[in-house]
Amino acid sequence: MKTNSKFFNYCKLAAVALVAMVGFSACSNDDDNGITGDAYVRIVNAASGSSAQDFYLDSTKVSTKAVAYTESSAYMTTNSGNRLARFKTSGSTTVNSSSNVKLDAGKYYTIYYTGGASANANFVTTDERGKAAAGKAKVRFVHLSSFLADKVNLTIKNGATIVNNLAYKTASAYQEVAASSDFELIATGSNDSSIDLPGLNLASGASYTVYISGDNLLNLKVKAMVDEQ
Repeated sequence: MKTNSKFFNYCKLAAVALVAMVGFSACSNDDDNGITGDAYVRIVNAASGSSAQDFYLDSTKVSTKAVAYTESSAYMTTNSGNRLARFKTSGSTTVNSSSNVKLDAGKYYTIYYTGGASANANFVTTDERGKAAAGKAKVRFVHLSSFLADKVNLTIKNGATIVNNLAYKTASAYQEVAASSDFELIATGSNDSSIDLPGLNLASGASYTVYISGDNLLNLKVKAMVDEQ
């Protein structure tokens, strides 16, 4: 009886250890994939001269409408984790860009198609959703213009500089400005030439991303997208 009792206890310990190992393995796999909930993704076509683009995460098409140059989607709900982001020419199997993105649960992202057939053809930002104070707007700038490949400064029209030396394919921090402010872009390294950015119509209390795109002066575009209203 004593031997049987020892054997029974050994079996119980082995079973507990096996369950623990399986549970640990499952947790490790979840951690590797980073899948813990929903993330939110918006797409933008910032590639001048490009065709309208469909957007895929892994093998699934998630965009409901193709985005042409300067167009953007609403935020789309998707699984968080390590995902393969791809832009394809609308209605075709032609992959124009493919890159790995890590999407954290509960966070909001914008994925920009910037042109070219490489991982560098995508640019990703993490977006803030908090509202600005009354009478203010919260704004950040994203520099995606190959025409303005040098760093740029952003100023309030006839006022203070709010962003210094913003490099190509980078984003500034968010900051609050007076609602309905107009801005001026100063291209450093080019005799400090300036470009007015009027008509963005930033509303009180809202949060915006303003992106600059284009590969020449004629197709230079400045677009404001609402992050939170």
